[in-house]
Amino acid sequence: MNTFTILKNRIAQYRTRKKSAAFLEHSLQFLFYVLLFFLALPILYKIGKSDPVYRWLLSLGTGATVLYFGWKKVIQPLLQLVIFRNTPSIEQAALEIGQAFNSIKDELSNSVQLLHDPQNKSNPFALAAFKRILARTKDLNFKGIISYRFLKKSISMNMAVVALAAILVPSFSQSYFEAVHILLQPHHIPTSQVIKFEVSPGDDRIARGESLEIFVIVQGEFEEPPVLILNKSAGPSNRVTMTPGNGAAHFRHSLENINTSFNYQIALEHAQSPTFYVDVIDLPEIREQQLYIHPPAYTLLPTDTLEKNIGDAAVFPGSLIAFVLMPNKKIVDAQVTFSSGDTLQMQKNASDYLGQLRIMKPMTYSFLLEDEYGLGNRAPIEYTISLKEDLPPTVQIDTPGKDMDLDESMEIPLRILGEDDFGFSKLVLNYRLIKKSGLDTSGLQTKNLTYKTHDGVLLSSTIWDLASVEVFPEDVVEYFVRLYDNDNVSGPKFADSKTYRLRLPSIQELFAESEATQDEAGSSIDEIYENSQEIQERMEDVLQNIRRNQEVKWEDEQVIKESISKQKEMLQELEQVKQDINEMMDTLDKNDMLALETLEKYQELQELLDKVASPELKKMMEKLQNAMQKRDAKKMQEALENIQLSQEDFIKSMEKTINLLKQLEAEQKLDEAIQLTEEMIEKQQEINESLAEKNSEKGLEKSAQEQEKQSETLNDVQNAMNELQQSASELPQMQLPTDQLSQAQNQAEQAAHDMQNAMQNMQSGQQQKSMQSGQRVSEQLQQ
Repeated sequence: MNTFTILKNRIAQYRTRKKSAAFLEHSLQFLFYVLLFFLALPILYKIGKSDPVYRWLLSLGTGATVLYFGWKKVIQPLLQLVIFRNTPSIEQAALEIGQAFNSIKDELSNSVQLLHDPQNKSNPFALAAFKRILARTKDLNFKGIISYRFLKKSISMNMAVVALAAILVPSFSQSYFEAVHILLQPHHIPTSQVIKFEVSPGDDRIARGESLEIFVIVQGEFEEPPVLILNKSAGPSNRVTMTPGNGAAHFRHSLENINTSFNYQIALEHAQSPTFYVDVIDLPEIREQQLYIHPPAYTLLPTDTLEKNIGDAAVFPGSLIAFVLMPNKKIVDAQVTFSSGDTLQMQKNASDYLGQLRIMKPMTYSFLLEDEYGLGNRAPIEYTISLKEDLPPTVQIDTPGKDMDLDESMEIPLRILGEDDFGFSKLVLNYRLIKKSGLDTSGLQTKNLTYKTHDGVLLSSTIWDLASVEVFPEDVVEYFVRLYDNDNVSGPKFADSKTYRLRLPSIQELFAESEATQDEAGSSIDEIYENSQEIQERMEDVLQNIRRNQEVKWEDEQVIKESISKQKEMLQELEQVKQDINEMMDTLDKNDMLALETLEKYQELQELLDKVASPELKKMMEKLQNAMQKRDAKKMQEALENIQLSQEDFIKSMEKTINLLKQLEAEQKLDEAIQLTEEMIEKQQEINESLAEKNSEKGLEKSAQEQEKQSETLNDVQNAMNELQQSASELPQMQLPTDQLSQAQNQAEQAAHDMQNAMQNMQSGQQQKSMQSGQRVSEQLQQ
């Protein structure tokens, strides 16, 4: 290889080194700016990535810049290094080297140019010049002209950028990924710019007139709130800006009183949600309802049809209610729900729905409807079913309607009245026998009674025969009636009448009561007799004054008024005496306690009392009052004279009444003594017979008690005979058998002595002696 070739190679090496350095430098610069641009890319897109024009300009500008600088900084240097290796020329390279070394300047370039010309290769001057320059450049390092110190700075800068990218890219990977995506595909919407909607309720079905609240959650970046677009079948669309909700991306809008179906969608900037449809339908409602109430059969009430759309009802227990309703649309289910939690499934009947239920307790209820979409009626009305009270019956014993005594007929007329709102099922007479000892010996006995009814009123009239009850003197029968109604649903209700007592009095009690009545009547008649005499005297004084003065003074008027008033009071009192004696006579007669002669005298007494309280006397007193009001002295004198005559007759009648009443008292005492004796004889016979049968200590004790009662009765007989002896002396006109009375008294005293012995023998357990004493008592009583 000649020296020229060696020099050319050295110059070529310089040229290659320079191109390599340029390539490295420009490439690192290009890489640095590309990395800086990459790091700044998210910021650049943050400025206006929502603007597609901006995105396109940025992408196109970035592409053009990268292409331009890539060509200038990378491709061209690379082409110069790889393909255009002979550029620049050796001469140009030599000139650059000469400029780097002041010692050679242009000489190296000139020598190379000379040698390139083939004609100069043999020119000694050219060769001499070349040799000189070769010698002068022999020790020069052409490659040293090109320094790689810039690489350190460029690499450092690039490493710094790479380190920053290593920090930022992982932290904002999505942003960088999206920025690169936008850069490469500016026509696509960025991921962060893709707006998604979560819409609630979406498609929906609501009832007409209801409200609807639409909620939306926006995913993505946005600046303005979303818009709700409403589209109805008729009319233009309506756009409404939605109201912010609880979160930054939450929005809402309320639609009130919706009556027509519509569709809607959400729009935000370039994004729109799918279209949703809201179907507005009518809720199932009750167009018409009616209740039919069938009362229980026992009430005999007709079916009650309530007015339409009336749901509250008051019914009797056991009533059957038919619920009938007509809905406003097609439904798939209808129920009656009750406050108890129970439900009644209603059955379809043509266009109506029907349900029936028997009501036994109060309750509230409502109707629940459901249509084919599962929607029910809004706010069902709650109705109330209350129970009417089927009142218990009422019953009273109208007759006798009081406690009373039984007589020997042992019959009581009963008249029973009852009432009920619907009817009756049974009337029962309840009674119990209470012995004179106070013990209930029979328990409660019952007797069904017949009755008649009319318009809810019951009447039962019967004669109650107590002969089979075995009532003895001083025994008591308590009784009441129980009336049952005809309620066969809840069970018959009943009512009890007031409880009354029937008592069978003893002969002693009847005579004692009669004696008390007679005593009271006698006292009243004596008082009336005395007052009559006083009135007669005062009237006589007034009459004399009028005859003397031929006028009526104020003092005389007052005497007349007082006398008339007192006379009226006496007549009323006399009427009460008459009534009391009449009742007493009826009682004695019913118990067969009056002898025929005594009964006739009582009738005579009644006639006498009727005569005493004559209507003529009352009329005369009225005439006197009229004359006094007219202040007619003559007529007053005439009336007073007539009254005086009547008053004398009144007083005479009273005297007869008093005398007759005393006779009756005496005769009744005689009747009492006779009847008591007859009763004692019969009872003593029973005691004697029981002594013959009983030989136990308990039997003798009971006989002793019965004998003691005989002794008490005998004492009553003795008292009656003593009173008769007294009456014989006071009423000689009665011609009472005083000798026989004295003999009877002696026999009674002997009988009393024998009774005492018999009772002592019984108490000491001496049965034989007791029988002997008892037999003597019987003999004494029968004499």
